[in-house]
Amino acid sequence: MTKGVLLFAHNNSTVDYVKQANFCAGQIKKHLDLPVCLITSDKFNEDHNNFNHVIVVEKPNTDQTKRFYNVTNSYEDTWNNTSRPDAYSLTPYDETIVMDTDYIVANSNLNKVFESKEDFLINYKAQHVVQRVQTHRFASVDRQRFAVHESTS
Repeated sequence: MTKGVLLFAHNNSTVDYVKQANFCAGQIKKHLDLPVCLITSDKFNEDHNNFNHVIVVEKPNTDQTKRFYNVTNSYEDTWNNTSRPDAYSLTPYDETIVMDTDYIVANSNLNKVFESKEDFLINYKAQHVVQRVQTHRFASVDRQRFAVHESTS
């Protein structure tokens, strides 16, 4: 049984998700000792060398937007998450952790998910790294108010 991590990275005008994914992949290898597959519709260069596999998908034509927050302000930009439902068909691994590129891996605790007998696991609580950011803002998806059960919205 092969085990690994899948990262989706589709850049927008303000966030270089591929660069973010490369850093995340380095932390995954350091702390989890797992191979990492990047799914992207963007170009990447040889400096992005922390990936064991790279799968290039077609860039979706989407006008999906999201409100982004940083320490001092918020802004709206395009956000592409449309290839994520294809994780099962795209993953090169038998058992896969799908992780956001901004997830900070700092220990080996995530390896415990492979001990579960469940077919599907999803986070239900989140903690923002900047304590003064109120996480209730991320409890539901914009406008529709659908509950979010993952590490970010």
